[in-house]
Amino acid sequence: MIKRILPCFTPVQYSLGRIILTGSCFLPWFRSSYQSIDRRQFSWALLVGLTGYLGSYLFMGLSQRHVPSNQAGVLSSLAPLFTFIVGIIFFSQPFKWSKALGVGLGLIGCLFILFASGKASGKFGFEPYALFMIGSVFCSGVSINLVQKYLRGIPTFKSTAVSYGAWVFPSLFIFIFFTDWRSSFQNEHIWVCMACFCCLSLLGTVLATLIYYHIISLHGALYTSTVTYIIPITALMWGFIDGESIYILEMLGFAFILGSIKLIRR
Repeated sequence: MIKRILPCFTPVQYSLGRIILTGSCFLPWFRSSYQSIDRRQFSWALLVGLTGYLGSYLFMGLSQRHVPSNQAGVLSSLAPLFTFIVGIIFFSQPFKWSKALGVGLGLIGCLFILFASGKASGKFGFEPYALFMIGSVFCSGVSINLVQKYLRGIPTFKSTAVSYGAWVFPSLFIFIFFTDWRSSFQNEHIWVCMACFCCLSLLGTVLATLIYYHIISLHGALYTSTVTYIIPITALMWGFIDGESIYILEMLGFAFILGSIKLIRR
């Protein structure tokens, strides 16, 4: 769906638009949710929205203008790895040296995918824009750790409503006054783009986010991020249906990443 959206909208418009559409669904509950948390928690909720939503979506859009969606999906499986690394570096999560092998395998798998992206672009080496997808995964890892450490006691629906709802009007202001949205809506494929936009926001974000952060509150950040076992398989399947090529390097990278996640979770 992101691939279908980007012909009409820039990556900045995509990230802002996804916040606007998704956050609007939570606005009716924003005020009551805001009043139920303290000021410090509200600040953390804002940071979750900035990193896990705006930042992650922006990097994702920048990447998928140049990287096939199946490879972007496989790179997204790095989420548990980056959740673990970010937790160690910035959130004082316990580290065991036995997990170092898992980190190493994950990075090797990442390199395989990067070189597969270069092959898909007809380049020797890797496609630099694939690094933006890694930036997106890093932002997600930051936001997951923030939710676990600072928002864990808040009901999922309330924290999500605040994290999204607080950014609706700033995003709308930037979208209208600082992007060329008129040209975007004159694109001949605008109705397809908007249909994908609405479906992605309502199903892929609103519903999925509620389920995702509810599981975080029950089982923790690292456990929940392993949902990305499924995302690469889905991305590879839809990429193949959509005519995208699948490379051996891609499959090897995916295998290494799965091995790394298994070791990190032990």
